[in-house]
This record gives sequence, C-alpha cells and structure tokens, in this order.
Amino acid sequence: MTSQMDEDLFEMANFSPVHAAKECRQKIANLKRGYRAQLRHCVAEAYGVAYGMARDNDAWCAFVKEGFWKKRKKRPRANRQNKILLHVMVYVFDATSKNAYDRAWKYATALEKYFNEGVKPGKIEKIIEETGGLEALLRSAQEARKLAKKKALFADESYFDLGKSTSDAKTDAGFDQDEDQDGEPVKQEQPPDRKGKNLLRFSAPRS
Repeated sequence: MTSQMDEDLFEMANFSPVHAAKECRQKIANLKRGYRAQLRHCVAEAYGVAYGMARDNDAWCAFVKEGFWKKRKKRPRANRQNKILLHVMVYVFDATSKNAYDRAWKYATALEKYFNEGVKPGKIEKIIEETGGLEALLRSAQEARKLAKKKALFADESYFDLGKSTSDAKTDAGFDQDEDQDGEPVKQEQPPDRKGKNLLRFSAPRS
C-alpha cells in the first residue's frame, strides 16, 4: 500500500526523474538517521537492563535459566557475573548467529568502560550521541585495550634488563608465567644458558 507521498514521488519520476532521485535519496537518509536514533535508544535500554541485573543477584540467576541460552554454546553462569553487559546484549539482540553475536559484542565492548565505571543508564544514550556513535565508541574502546596491554607489558624497566631471565621479567611486569594479560596461554621463553647470556631476543622491525 502506497502513501500520498509515495504517489507524488512516482508522479515526479515521470516528468523529473533527477529531482525524484534526490527526493528518494533524502528519504533514505532520513530513514538511516531514524534507525540510528532508535538503535542508540535500544542499546541504552539494554545497558540499563545489565546495570540493574548487576545489582540484583536473584534477577541474574533467573536470567541465566532463560530458554534462550539453550541455543548458545557459551552460556552465562549464575556464579559468574563478569560479562553481564555482553550476555544481556547477546540476549536482547537474539544473537544466535555469528554475525548477530559480533554485533552484540561490539555494542557491549563500546560501552564496557562506562559500565565498569558505574555510569547510570540515563546518561548512556546522550554519551553515545555526543561521542560520535557506537562505532566511534568501539574504536576508542579497542584502542584503550591495546594501550593498556602495551603499558602492562612494559610497565617495569626490568623487562628490558637482559641480565634477568624471561620468567623474572614477566613476574616483574605483573604477569603469571603461564598467561598473558588477557588470561591466554603464552609460549615460555628459554632460560639463560650456562654462560649467563640471556636468550631473550628482540626481532628488528622489517624495513
């Protein structure tokens, strides 16, 4: 069923196709702006759900028992609340496919900083808008993660002290010898040889 505006556009296309194309282009741009505004609102609401759930253990325990989670291999646990924001985004966006999960992950990652800082839900929609949108927030969050990881790796100057073994350097930098900053297994370096020469090597950047 077409509206009067649609009929006017069809009529316009008969005698002025270029003008009609511009009008159609503008309509699509308006739709995109409306979609982005609605998306900001929905993501902010999902943030609010996670915010409340993080403060209500009974609600969290009920949430993890929802039938939706049977569709997911990785399910939330009642005794682990470290990824509440991500799990809520996965749930509200019905992320049962890889693409849908990636989208939910992006939204959660973009707002993770504010969630960890306890920023109230009522401020989130405005934050998203004023900082350039969800994609801009995501880029900022990813850059902050990389910077934090780099700072942790080089936090202690002893990391560069070739008189120490690799395990000592990792310990000084605050790492477990078997895990990196993100909790991922790391390949162990060889200890110094008998002559006291440390085998830690730094590869030169390629030209």
